[in-house]
Formats: sequence, structure tokens, C-alpha cells
Amino acid sequence: MTKISDESLARLPESVSLITFQNVLAELEHLSIPTRASIVCSFTRRLTDDGILIIVEPAEMRHATSLRLLQNELIKNGLHVYSPCAYLWGSGCDPSSCWTFREEPPIQATSLMTLLAGEEEGYRFINTDRKYAYVILTKKQINTCTYRIPRKTRMVRLSHMEKNEGRSISVAGLRMSEDIGTKGMHIFKFCDGTCREPVYLVLSARNRRPGHGALFSVKYGDPLTITGVQVRRHKQHKAWNLIINQDSRIERPDTGAMIPGVNTPEPDTAGDHEDHCSPSRSHKNNLDDNFRPVEIINNRTVRSAGSRTGKETRPKKSGHKKPGQ
Repeated sequence: MTKISDESLARLPESVSLITFQNVLAELEHLSIPTRASIVCSFTRRLTDDGILIIVEPAEMRHATSLRLLQNELIKNGLHVYSPCAYLWGSGCDPSSCWTFREEPPIQATSLMTLLAGEEEGYRFINTDRKYAYVILTKKQINTCTYRIPRKTRMVRLSHMEKNEGRSISVAGLRMSEDIGTKGMHIFKFCDGTCREPVYLVLSARNRRPGHGALFSVKYGDPLTITGVQVRRHKQHKAWNLIINQDSRIERPDTGAMIPGVNTPEPDTAGDHEDHCSPSRSHKNNLDDNFRPVEIINNRTVRSAGSRTGKETRPKKSGHKKPGQ
């Protein structure tokens, strides 16, 4: 810790506009989150008022989740999130179970990878995935996502899923993953900045309609508004599934211009906005007859809860690696 906070700091100019930590803080797992935050803050004191701080960590669950915890600690120390998170209700979240990362198109396997892998060890030496968790912070209250949920709205906070279980509701949030489902089931991580437990958007391929196009066209961290999703609980994994049906409406909201001062989390007060919901229609009317509720096992594994065999369907295996490896 001394080498990072003292010797490295001594080599920095008195004023800098860009500071990056890439695969650094993940190596300090023996230190507490507040201690890691204090190390980062010792550097950001030299950051200019319009400068930015970029932290990149491996996409592996423990590192990605630690990054979100660190992010919250840096917010407490006066920094503001520019990307990828946004607090659409003006309140904070509980990131203790937040596993989210960005996924880029894979690279082509190098000749060295192929040579080392041979015919039987591709799983060890061929790594073409590009996945990483990141956060960009600034000293100014600006955010790449400028959409905020209106004061008078029929939207429901994602922190209020428990009181709306089984109902059909309207929600707004950011798409925080690529499609992590299987061939017959589309699944995306979803967050509005209030989540206490993971929330996923689930769409059966049978129910996909042209009106669902925005779900697939937006990028990681882009906002969506969705009407007519049914709330389902996954008790074992402490997560929520928002089931999209044929009649669900998905839109990319107009974000307008950059708005300063909208990204500082405040205490979550239920009275700020009024949640509205309506009783859901029957399962038969809402969903395809052959649809079975999806269980989120983790960010890369799903299965049908109604399957008789209980056999899991796993997407193509791709381990999390550090960026650049």
C-alpha cells in the first residue's frame, strides 16, 4: 500500500486530467473497501475539476462486485459516477450482490494461443473474450445517461419488487448486460439505481415481437422504459425476474441534453414518487402456453423452473479474464 499511495503519488504532476487504475485494486483484496477508496482519493486530489477517473477490473464476480462497493465508497468521498451506472430515482442502491460487466466482440485467436492449445487444451490457452467491469467518475455531477424518471409517473422502483410480486407493472432502468440467456430465452440484467437484489428482464423467444426491438438495439448502460412486465421472484437466488410478454412495450426514452447535478444519490424515500401497478392477467394470457418461469442461476446460467428433469442449460463457456489477456 505504501508503494502505491506514496511512491507512485510522488511521481504524479500536481495537476492531472486523467487517472486510471487497471487491474490494480483487484490485487488489494486483503484491504478493506474504505482503505482502497482512501488510496484512490489520495490520487484524485490532484485531478483537475474537469478531469476523469477510470477504474477497470476483471469481469469475474468477486472483482466486479467489489468495484461497485468501491464505487459507492468513492461517491461518499465526493466523486460522481459518469458511467455506466445512473440513479434514475435520485437515490442509491445496494451493490453487495451487483455483478455487471461490459462485453465487447471477441478477438481472433492468436497463433500463439492456437499453438499452445494444440487439439485438447483450448479451454486453457484460447481466450478470445473481452469482458471487463469499469466505472468512470468525475468531480462534477454529470452522467452519460441523462434520463431521469418523472416526478409523476406510473413507473415502479426496482427496490419495490416485493410488494408487486405477481403483478404487471411499468419500469425504467438501464440495460446492464448483453444477452446472457440461451437460444430460446433472452435475459438481460436491469437496474434503475435502487436495486437491493439483482433484477433481470426475461423474454421467451416465442414472445419476441417488433415492439421489443429497443431491448436488443440499445447498448450497455443505455436506459429503457418498459410497460406490462410481470414480476416473478426467485427465492433461492434472491433475485427478481421481469417477464416480458407479447404485449409488453419497450422504448428507448428521449434523454435530451446533459443535465448537471442529477447523479448524487440521496436516501431512498418511497414518498418521492408514487408507484402504480395493476393486477396481472392470468399466466395463460400473459405468456406463451409453453413458457416456463426462468431461474437465474448466475449471470451465465439459466434453467426452466418447470423442467421435469431439472437439467440446467448452460451457454457457451467463456471464463472471465483480465482485459488485455
